[in-house]
Amino acid sequence: MLKNPTVLKYMIFILVGIILVLTVAVIYLVFKKNEYYVDETGEEVKPVPAIKKTPIQPIELDVTDDEVTKVAPVIQEKPSLKGLLILISVGNQSKSQSFLDFPCVIGREAASDFVLNDPAVSRKHCQILREEESFFLEDLSEHNGTFLNGTKIVPHSKIKLNVGDEVTVGHVSLKIQQEIRA
Repeated sequence: MLKNPTVLKYMIFILVGIILVLTVAVIYLVFKKNEYYVDETGEEVKPVPAIKKTPIQPIELDVTDDEVTKVAPVIQEKPSLKGLLILISVGNQSKSQSFLDFPCVIGREAASDFVLNDPAVSRKHCQILREEESFFLEDLSEHNGTFLNGTKIVPHSKIKLNVGDEVTVGHVSLKIQQEIRA
């Protein structure tokens, strides 16, 4: 079979074609920008800390000890829902963080409200929404998945959050510790 010059020519032609296709593929992959680490404009996403530090501003009061404030009796109402206190765990490190501004987009992108520097987190991974007296989790990514109490939620769907719930985004765990009321 290999002694037949026609078959030999076809085999050489096929091998050269395969080598050419593989060479083009390798060159393409070498020069292709890694879209996983770029934003929508094509700019490279800079690494940021896994937990975004939010500065706390001190409250200054213009009241002296000598001043007396008269307070009229007020009917006790349940304070309105303002935010969430969330325990953020990455590996064996944990930190509590107050979330007060909603909607709160969680993602790898620097423009996110809460930035997570984890390759398993999408640029805009999920968001926490406040609707009247409830909080909801919405998955914004179809690829990496958002998990609530170990169960993957349907992409682009909203699900109600409760105290004690645990949201997993990439390798980061967000546990709802308590609601913050005003």
